[in-house]
Amino acid sequence: MLNKLKEDKINAMKEKNVVKKNILSTLIGEIELKNKSGNGELQIQEIYKIIKKMIDNNILTNNIDENQYIEHYLPSLLSDNELEKIINDFISENKLDGLKSLGLIMKYLNENYSGQFDGKKASLISKNILL
Repeated sequence: MLNKLKEDKINAMKEKNVVKKNILSTLIGEIELKNKSGNGELQIQEIYKIIKKMIDNNILTNNIDENQYIEHYLPSLLSDNELEKIINDFISENKLDGLKSLGLIMKYLNENYSGQFDGKKASLISKNILL
């Protein structure tokens, strides 16, 4: 993923797209900083978290236009039906019940489907199934 980002940054420079070059430079810098502070290369889920955080920050600072340059690096979101099926299957396989199981469900989703679901929606679906 990092190599793809660097390649896209070079293309943005060739296209003289300063905004795209800057946003990709920032994203690459964040990933490389995390790589240096951690042990080895980042997992793809960690890179997704960095991208998602950057998108959220752009929304908060009204730089929404910049998101068009980085959103496509995230995997597509699961539909409500797909998310509900995944949660149902996990609950059934692990014989979970009660809201105390919510943390286990969210942990499972984050480990296996990071960046592919809305946390609030997943929590709501999980609560509806568990209750």
